[in-house]
Amino acid sequence: MSYQFLQLEQHGLVAYVWLNRPELHNAFNTTVIEELHTCFKQLAIRDDIRIVVLAGRGKSFSAGADLNWMKQAGQSCAEENEADMRRAPFDGTNDCTCSWHCFWWWDGFGICM
Repeated sequence: MSYQFLQLEQHGLVAYVWLNRPELHNAFNTTVIEELHTCFKQLAIRDDIRIVVLAGRGKSFSAGADLNWMKQAGQSCAEENEADMRRAPFDGTNDCTCSWHCFWWWDGFGICM
C-alpha cells in the first residue's frame, strides 16, 4: 500500500514505519493519523512481521500535532474531536515499545500509551 506521509520498509521480520513530513517535523494531522491506523492494522495481521519500528525522517521524530490541524480542531464540535481521538493509531491490543531521537521525545511516549 502507498501512503502520502508514511514510508514502509521491511528487513527480515522487522517493519520500519517512517513518518515522512520532515519539513513539518513529522507533525500529525488527520491524514497521518489515518495512515498510521491503516498501516498498523495491516502489520498486526502479517505473519512475516514480528517487530515494528516507528521512526521519523529528518532531524526530529515528531513535533506533535500540526498547528494548522489543531486550529481546525478548535473549530470542530466535541463529537468531531472525540471521533478524531478514537482514530488513534494504537488501540492497546498489541505490545508497543518506543524509541525516539532528538528534540521531541514526548510524542513517542504518548503514541505508545
